[in-house]
Amino acid sequence: MSAIATAAPLITAGSQIYGGILSRRIADEEGRMIRDQISLVRAEASAEAARYVAAAEAKTQRNAASSRLAYLKSGVQLSGSPLEVIDENIRVSRMNISMTESDIKAKAEAKAGLLRHEAFKVEAGGRASFIEGLQKASSTLLREAGRKSVLEALERNAGSGGPTSASPTTPAPMSPTTFSLNNMGFGSQGRLDLAGGF
Repeated sequence: MSAIATAAPLITAGSQIYGGILSRRIADEEGRMIRDQISLVRAEASAEAARYVAAAEAKTQRNAASSRLAYLKSGVQLSGSPLEVIDENIRVSRMNISMTESDIKAKAEAKAGLLRHEAFKVEAGGRASFIEGLQKASSTLLREAGRKSVLEALERNAGSGGPTSASPTTPAPMSPTTFSLNNMGFGSQGRLDLAGGF
């Protein structure tokens, strides 16, 4: 067997394994990049929520100050019902601020969940490609091992004078009315005379 014929299956198996490893590395890198996007989405959402809360709180305070000033200009004392109205407005405004802040973060988490699922699929595909490469390499090596076993058996058989090297046997002459049972698979001991019976 030539060196090229011997090396070819090993090269094929090696390339199959390498292909699987490369696919997994690419998938892992892509998955890492997607997961980095998750961190970025969350950071951006936190920053957006903080900006909104700060702006909304400032607006709430300005509205409260305007209300106090309006009451004072009208000669109303900031006690009792007027003060309760201002406090209630502040409470409702802050409740709305909190709800909007939660909504911003919830949307970010939903997007992060989709990205996380995408990263999982990409990484799972990489692992599947790696396993497939190993399976293909194993099949290649097993086929080559089986082929070599058959060739070695044939070579041993030929070297020991087995059926592959034996000369063909010459059948015994038969009359036209005689049929050898050997031709029917029963060996050569019995003969059948079609004219006169056994």
